Amino acid sequence: MSIRHPAVDAGNPSDGFQEWEIIPVYFHGFEGLDSSRGNSVESPEFTCFGHQWRLRIYPGGRTDSDDGMVGVYLCNMSEETIKVEYGFTVKKTDGREVADCDGSITKKQFAPNDGWGRKNFAKRSDI
Repeated sequence: MSIRHPAVDAGNPSDGFQEWEIIPVYFHGFEGLDSSRGNSVESPEFTCFGHQWRLRIYPGGRTDSDDGMVGVYLCNMSEETIKVEYGFTVKKTDGREVADCDGSITKKQFAPNDGWGRKNFAKRSDI
């Protein structure tokens, strides 16, 4: 489990700024998921900023991923376009971070039913 603390702002937020929302999504039993290249597993839908989303993982990578890599994608399941900044972090059950987006946050405009992410997010052996 984790403890959430209130945000601290330095300076004035830009126009249109909204607070970050952190949505934990758990893929229990990751080591037992099908690791055949191109096979994906999706989370149930969840709500963030009034939109419906799914997280899609490719435990064995997408067909265009490098060998041994896991793909991770955020998918807008809503019928409206939204522009967001997002990132991914993977933690072990003890809370230890084992993979992230190299500290980078991605800005993306998601069309309805659009997905975007990283085909080479992390080595499967690290997760």
